[in-house]
This record gives sequence, C-alpha cells and structure tokens, in this order.
Amino acid sequence: MTSIITILTITLIECVFGVIYVDLKNFIVPNGVNVFHGRFNSNGVYKLIIYQPNSIKLVKFGDCILFPRSFVSKAQKFLDYKLAIELFLDNSNKFALIHKFTSNLDSSFTYQRFSFKLNPDCFTFITIDQLLTHIETDVFLSFDVSSNHCHPFLKVTTQMLNENEIKLYSITDRFYNVKFNGIEAPKYSIGSVYDSKFSAAVCYNKIDVLTSSCIKIAIFNRNSKKIVQIDNGFKLEFSLRKFLGVKYWFLTKKSTDPVHDIRIHSAIYLYDMIHSSPGVLPIVLDISENISPDLYGIEKVIGMADEWTYTLYKVKKSHQKDYAIRSVVETSTNVNKIYTPKENDQHLYVEVLRNDSKTMLFMFSYVKEDLGLKLKYEILQKSSGEEEYTKLNEEQSKVAMDEFKKIYPIKIDVTVEEEPNSLYEKRELYNEEEVFHYLSIKETNELGENITEKYRIGNVYGLYQYEVGNVESEEYRKKKTMIEGNINKKEIIIKKVEIEDINREKYEIYEPIN
Repeated sequence: MTSIITILTITLIECVFGVIYVDLKNFIVPNGVNVFHGRFNSNGVYKLIIYQPNSIKLVKFGDCILFPRSFVSKAQKFLDYKLAIELFLDNSNKFALIHKFTSNLDSSFTYQRFSFKLNPDCFTFITIDQLLTHIETDVFLSFDVSSNHCHPFLKVTTQMLNENEIKLYSITDRFYNVKFNGIEAPKYSIGSVYDSKFSAAVCYNKIDVLTSSCIKIAIFNRNSKKIVQIDNGFKLEFSLRKFLGVKYWFLTKKSTDPVHDIRIHSAIYLYDMIHSSPGVLPIVLDISENISPDLYGIEKVIGMADEWTYTLYKVKKSHQKDYAIRSVVETSTNVNKIYTPKENDQHLYVEVLRNDSKTMLFMFSYVKEDLGLKLKYEILQKSSGEEEYTKLNEEQSKVAMDEFKKIYPIKIDVTVEEEPNSLYEKRELYNEEEVFHYLSIKETNELGENITEKYRIGNVYGLYQYEVGNVESEEYRKKKTMIEGNINKKEIIIKKVEIEDINREKYEIYEPIN
C-alpha cells in the first residue's frame, strides 16, 4: 500500500507542479541538465549533475522517492531550495552525494549534504566517512575548454595583461566551509583538459586531450589567437590554429621539464614545419598501434585476416594534393625509422599484418612511366621481440605476396555512425518511418584496382553515447560497442531498433536479398 501511495505522490508532484527530478536507479536526467565529468581510482566514473537556471527538486530511485524523504515543516514550506548531485561509480560500487541549497527568509543560504549507497534494487543512507573509504585517489575533474559552464569546485579569477583578459582556473580548497581534504570531503584536482569542438595536434598524431591532469589553466587571446596555457609545475602552451581548413590546438611553446623535452620538441618542430613549408607537405606516418594518424587526412582501416590483425594506412583522396607520406616510423620501438619511399614514388599506401610471432609491412606505391602509373611494392618483416625490420629480396617478396593473397578476404571493421572509408560505401534506405543503413564493399579502390575479392565487412560497431542511463559520456570518451562480429559479407543492411533498456543500443543486421 505504501509503494502505491508513493507512486501516486510522485505522479501527482510531477503532473501538477512540474517538478524537475533525477532518477538514480536508472540514471535518468532531465533534458537541459548540465553534467560535469571526471575520474577517480583506477576505473571510477564521476559525474556532477546540476540543472540551471531552473533547479532539481526531487531525486527518485525508480518508483521510490530517495530525496527529500519527509514532508517539510510549516516554517520551511515556503523556502526555495535546489539540489546538485555527485555520482561516484566504480564497477559495482555506486554512490550519490546530494547537495541541498536552501534559500532562507532572511536571504541567507543553508547548505546540507546527504550521501547514499546505490544498490541494484535499493539504496541506503551512509556517512561521508563511509563514502570516502571507497575513494582512494583524488577526484580528477575534466575541463572542457569550449564549454560556457564551469564545475562549481573550480575557482575562476580574471587578470588583465596588455589589454587582454586572462581567465585563470584552479581547484578551490573548500565549498561552503567544507574542506576538500579527504576527511570532510574528497580531494579534487583538475583532470583531463580537452576541447569538445577541436582536437589537438601533438607530434604526428591527433589527440583528444591537451593534458591528463594539471594544477592551473589559463585561457586568453594573443594576436587574435586563442591560447590555452597549462601549468603542472611546468608549462605547456597550445594555440588554436587552422591546418588545411580545420582548426586544431597546436603545442607551440616548449616545457622546461626534461622528461617531456623530446616529445614536445618534436611537436613544436612539426608545427613550425607545417606553417613554413610551401607546396606539398612531406608527412611522417607512425604505424604504432596506439596512434590515430587522421590529423593529416591519413586513412586508417582496421580488420582481421585469418590469424592476422590488419591495418591499412593511406592519404585520403581529398588531401593528396596537399601532402604525401615521405617517411614511415614506429615510435613505440627504439628503432623509429622504418622506410623512406623514393622521390618519384606516388600514392604510397601501407598494409600492416601482425600476429603473435611476426609483423609484416607491405609498401605499395605507383611509379610514373610513359604508359601511365605502374604499381610496385616492397615488403619488410620482423619477428616478435625484434626491433628492426628486414627488407625481403625480390624472390622472398613474391613468396610473401602469394601467401598474403591466400588469407583473403580481409574482414574490415565498420562503425554505423561514422563516415565510410575508401573501401566501402554507405547509403540510407527508408521504409515509412524506419531508416536502414546499407553498407557494401566497393568494386574498386580510388586507383581503379579491383577489391571485391580482397575485402569483406567483418566486425560491425555502434558508437555508444551514454556512460550510464541517458547521461552522456564526454565526447572523446564515447565508446564503440560491437553489434556483431566476423560477419564476412560483401554487403549488409543495418536497422536500429528501439528497446526498453536505455543502457544499450539495439541493432538488427540483415543480408540483402538479391
């Protein structure tokens, strides 16, 4: 009977008074809410939920009221209040810290905190001390350079320098007289600094974050350029500049920290080279497995072929007039430089095969002759544990190429929400209110080579935008989830299906009927 009354009470409150609420069982937040992100422990996820200019008035746990639990007194019933909610999610350990701000009749504020442990089907009140036993590190608050909103635990000050306004951001040491000392509350630090609108360029790679942690951040303009200066005991300075029509954060000033000197020196050298090189820009391709080289329009295609992992690197057709690959390196090894194409080699593309015992590099390029372009290839290999690659002679290369073709087809990864690469195409098909994605391997690549027998669609992924419930992830942390693996088809149709479980996407995959 009590639960029926509770459900009716919630329904009445929502319908009559239009109360803005958060559901902490299903992690449902209202539209327009501000969510600030962070990390703690090894894999802990942190969120702060605030609704402005309106305010959260109610916290639910499924069909139950989690907060406030009791009716207010006569003296309090005319007092306005608002709620902010911190979530600490670490595998099966889930906690909520609710902050209540009450406006008193004398225009003062009363600040209170309430902490809860969130179990799958129930919740329990806990003390701050009990909460803190589960937080073993600082809580690292993410900072979005492009956001107009700032986490309330960040202190913002403004200075003027040469008629330019400088905004300085650092962690405050307390909040409403509660000290961030690990005793009264968690310790907080600035964590990942990123820009949700623009990526950063460091060395030969496009990266998502400017730094993983720091002490202070300064944002200002210099010579009409937006600057972000990061202080972590040493200073890094990023400048927002255009490169091939796209804005990136370039690392433009060197740190005094010797640990970072090599990496940062390379980044600044690259920046200077980009802005001083006329004509076609010579690009260094890094084939290290953890590198994402699409800063320079380098296409990276991942797949599987028998027992091998497969990666294809090539300059996108739209950028072939702007730059060319003139060196291949592997920065994850001590012997960085692997291959330098000849001056008259054109349209270089690199195919990498890796398994537990060997890595093989297939370097394909075209040489201009009287009758047109002629395809040539060179093959390098190294065994597991070796640093240097060995170039195969002509006879060895022919044997290796024949063996390579025997493991066809190569099954490439595709992601529903991403633009197709040069090996497959995507079209949208409509049927009344339903939308279908039609994906198919192309007949030829950009240079006219037939690829219908070489490639198939392998693993199909979806880009999952939510971290919990309908609480979105930070843009750069959105995860790919496998819809179906090892499909091995030339063409497929994908349909998105609406399901009740908001914590995951549902897709159906069909093979077209010819």
